[in-house]
Amino acid sequence: MRFSRTLVAVCVAGLAIGPAVARGAGYGLYEQGAAVLGMGGAGTASVDDPSGVFFNPAAMIGLDGTRIYGGGSFLQSFTSFAGAAPYPGFGVVEEMEPTRVFPPTAYLTHRYAGPWAIGLGLNTPYGLRVEWKDSPFTDRYIILAAELKTTNVSLAAARELGKKKT
Repeated sequence: MRFSRTLVAVCVAGLAIGPAVARGAGYGLYEQGAAVLGMGGAGTASVDDPSGVFFNPAAMIGLDGTRIYGGGSFLQSFTSFAGAAPYPGFGVVEEMEPTRVFPPTAYLTHRYAGPWAIGLGLNTPYGLRVEWKDSPFTDRYIILAAELKTTNVSLAAARELGKKKT
């Protein structure tokens, strides 16, 4: 099979201008709704509330009228570790400052009388923080505190296929 120069140029341009990889998933909060949290994150195909704006915008077709969803997650973390040989050594105990964060979520969907539905979403897919006590912290030259936080606003539309206008 022969590839045209145009096809090759389009592929190369697509790879060149593609988005960079962020790799922040260790701090990712994928459970943006209570139902999906209860299902262990396996709600993409079965979400039946306005959080479908985040998981699966096509699910908005199954919702009637206007629906509002609001919530978030209350996260509290505390970590400590005890040293081992050779570094940092036995007897060294390091503790993290207890941190509390509340990443919010809010969704609004509206299903029109015809085949269309729209949705507006606000979510915080990253919202975690760590801070180590500096007492002198073993890895104080590497990191003492880190916070990864972002808020996304999204607008989604879905159309039911095969339905005639009414």
